Amino acid sequence: MPKGVCPFLALLFFVNFSDIQARLGRAILRSDLAPDYGNFVNEALIEIENRRSWACMKVTEPVVLGPGAGYELVALESNFKELRRAPAINFVADDGGRIPATTIFEEEEIFRVWAWGGAPMFVWPPRVFLVRGAPTPAQSAAGASVGAKIGIVEPLIEAFNLEVNMYAYLPALVNPTDTSPLLTAYPNMILEKAKAIAFSNINDDESQKAEGKFEAKYRQASYQDAYSEVVGRKLRM
Repeated sequence: MPKGVCPFLALLFFVNFSDIQARLGRAILRSDLAPDYGNFVNEALIEIENRRSWACMKVTEPVVLGPGAGYELVALESNFKELRRAPAINFVADDGGRIPATTIFEEEEIFRVWAWGGAPMFVWPPRVFLVRGAPTPAQSAAGASVGAKIGIVEPLIEAFNLEVNMYAYLPALVNPTDTSPLLTAYPNMILEKAKAIAFSNINDDESQKAEGKFEAKYRQASYQDAYSEVVGRKLRM
């Protein structure tokens, strides 16, 4: 199974970029909009990913900070959306063990150092911070709208290995055979959202009808995604 694909997708057929554009064309019957079919589909995917962090958007990215004299920053390569639940960032020990890091705001850590007279006071577990801002050129080329960096204030005398658990936006669809975990799992949800976007330019009534159908499909998909996150696990009450 491809990396990043939701586990239950193994039971489903795969829908690619060409397939969903063909279905969209048959639904809206506007050949003059054909050049924009792909844009409608990608816009639908982005709106759906903005609305919910899906299980198949989970990414764990290794990050190496330092060594350095202090205030080390490393840009995340993934198309970052947001951190996952704590512990979102783990320190990776030499023996492979994981130690949860304390993830704080940059301003809080700068103030802590200032309060100690400017002398960095290394603490354990390690304290790291997340900086969100404009994407780097490489991130922009990959379609990222937000640039994210992981940093640490204390000087590091050796490399500091971390694992960052996050949600990342899925790659945009470009080639006819490209697919997406969301497109494979919920093709009708993607189709209805793409229809709503397409009709918003030409027919408000049809756009509202498609949006209503999308909402029903979205609720069903959200329940399934949430269920897959907890099924088979022992939950403490």
